[in-house]
Amino acid sequence: MRFHRLFCAALIAVAVTSAARSAAAQGIAVSFDESAAALPQDDIRAAIARELAHQPADGAAVTGALDVAVESEHIIVRFRGPQGYTERVLPLPEERAQIPVMLGLLAGNLARDQRAAVRPEPAAPAPALKPTVTPIREHPAPQPPEPIRTYPRHFLGLHVAQDLMVVGGKNACDPSMGQASENFACFYAGTENPFFNAIEPNSDTINSTLSIATTRVLLSYDFAVMPRLTIGLRGGYAFGGGPPAGKSPAPDGSVGGSGGTAFMPWHLELRSSYFFTPLSRRDTWHGFAGVGLGLAQVDAKARHAVVDCEVFAGGQDNAAQLVSYEECRQGLHPEAFPNTELDAWKKTGQGFAAVHVGALMSLSDSVAARLELDIMTMFPAYGVSFEPSAGMVFMP
Repeated sequence: MRFHRLFCAALIAVAVTSAARSAAAQGIAVSFDESAAALPQDDIRAAIARELAHQPADGAAVTGALDVAVESEHIIVRFRGPQGYTERVLPLPEERAQIPVMLGLLAGNLARDQRAAVRPEPAAPAPALKPTVTPIREHPAPQPPEPIRTYPRHFLGLHVAQDLMVVGGKNACDPSMGQASENFACFYAGTENPFFNAIEPNSDTINSTLSIATTRVLLSYDFAVMPRLTIGLRGGYAFGGGPPAGKSPAPDGSVGGSGGTAFMPWHLELRSSYFFTPLSRRDTWHGFAGVGLGLAQVDAKARHAVVDCEVFAGGQDNAAQLVSYEECRQGLHPEAFPNTELDAWKKTGQGFAAVHVGALMSLSDSVAARLELDIMTMFPAYGVSFEPSAGMVFMP
């Protein structure tokens, strides 16, 4: 049995060698690319040799070079012969035994150029370089270009702003000790009747507190000179200002006094804003900061209880308490005097310089919400106002 096996193996080897020599005799050089290392190369060579062992009908010798390569799930066969260069791409069979048969038949077809019996073709020149097979890849269909969206240039806005001011000071309502320099105008509580009397000094101090001041309705227009920079105007009207400041006692002795400077309700401002990201209709948020300069007045009020020393004017003593006007002015025996309720108005302006920060939130291509905080330094009547505002902006 063992001898029989050895004898069969020797016969197969002789057959393969003979077929290979026959292929060589025909002048066919069979080579394999590194990518084809897993193919049954000996079986393929034998199958090609058997197919080419038969001479063509005209008896002409078959010559050329055949190269086999594998790429992905395909076998690439390249043949270079007297008629030129030819290449075939075949699917890789699932069964290994089919590969030699398929390649043997293909090699015979390519080597004998059986197409010539059907229709002659001009020989293609052999390429100078070894061609590289590129797998066919599917490319997505080209998408239509997005419409060009320029950044908005014009901004029309409607805003509501609330002024907040720190109100505080010493000798706020005494006309002879500090009222003018502190920019206070004091009136009897709930009235527009000015207070002109001397005050017990220890009762005339207002502790600093943040007070609600004037409220403004504003219209705005801004123009974007570039995607990050706008210049514009704001104008509007303020509500909640105090009575006229700087009144003098009326010559006829009436309670209301005379003269004074009325509250200026108008607001006019030139401003510029720098945006941290370029303006665009497609972005939702845009932060910004800027500066402004304009005309406005901010009034804020604090309720103030004082000791009115004028009840002892003219040297008349309080008989019940035996306390004099001079003692009141010196701050002696404050418990002996009743309190008088006043409205102390801090009046600032009518010019200002401001810095602001804020954000623009797009609601659509043409509408946005604007939130902003302005810090206004008022002059010549000095004061600092904080002005948060909210509004809608239209971007045609």
